[in-house]
Amino acid sequence: MRSPLVLFIVLALALPCLAQAPPSLSNRLDLPVKPLYPPTKGPVAAAPEAERLPRTMGDTIDDPFVIPSLPFSDSGNTCSFNHDYNEACPYTGGTAKDVVYEYVCATSTVVDISLCDSYYDTKLYVYRDTVGTRVACNDDACSGPNYSSPYLSLLEDVSLDAGHTYYIIVDGYGSACGNYILSITDSSAPPTGACCLAGYACQIMTAADCVAGGGDYQGNDTGCDPNPCLPPLGDTIDDPFVIPS
Repeated sequence: MRSPLVLFIVLALALPCLAQAPPSLSNRLDLPVKPLYPPTKGPVAAAPEAERLPRTMGDTIDDPFVIPSLPFSDSGNTCSFNHDYNEACPYTGGTAKDVVYEYVCATSTVVDISLCDSYYDTKLYVYRDTVGTRVACNDDACSGPNYSSPYLSLLEDVSLDAGHTYYIIVDGYGSACGNYILSITDSSAPPTGACCLAGYACQIMTAADCVAGGGDYQGNDTGCDPNPCLPPLGDTIDDPFVIPS
C-alpha cells in the first residue's frame, strides 16, 4: 500500500501540467505553414526565336534567284532557307520557309506557274515590283507524281506586264518545307493540233501554220497517233473493202 506521502508528492508534480489547457483549433491554425510551392520569381521569359539560317541567294527579294527567260524550271529544298514572307490564300498564320525567284518582264505575256511536281504541301504567290503588291496566290490546286494529296500549288494565266519586276515566292502551308520543282510556261502561246498535209501526212502545228501550208487543221490538242489523215476504208483503190469469198 502506497504511503500518503508518496501520493502527495505525485499529485503535486502533476497539477501544473493538468492546469494547462490543450491548444485550441484556432491556435493550431495560426501556426506558420510551409508553402507547398516556392514563391513566384516574376514573369517567365519568352521563348527565344528559332535559330535562323545564314542568308543565301534566293532567301529574300534583295538577293533572289534570277529567271533569265521563259519557259523556266528549277528545283530545290525550302528547308535550307528562312521564313520571310507569307500570304493568306486562304490560310493564315503560316511560318513555312520560302524561296524567292525574280523575273524582269521585257515583253508582256501570260504564264502558268506550277509546283505540281513538288514533294510537300506547298504555297505559291507572286508580287509585282515590291512585297505586298500581290498579283496571284494559290495554296491547293493539284496533286502530282511525288505528292498524292491535292495540296500542291498552281497559278494559271498570270498576266506579266512589260517593264515590271515579278517576285515568285515558293512557300509552304503552315510550317511545311521540302523539295520543290518550279515550272513556268508561256500560256499565251497559241494552241496546236494535228494538221493533215499532202500524202496523208500528219504534223502537229498551230492552226495558222497548218492553213498557210495548205493543210487541213483537225482541232486544238488533236494528235497524229492514230493518223487522222488517212482516208476511211473503201475510199480509194489503195484501201478498198475486201470481199473474202
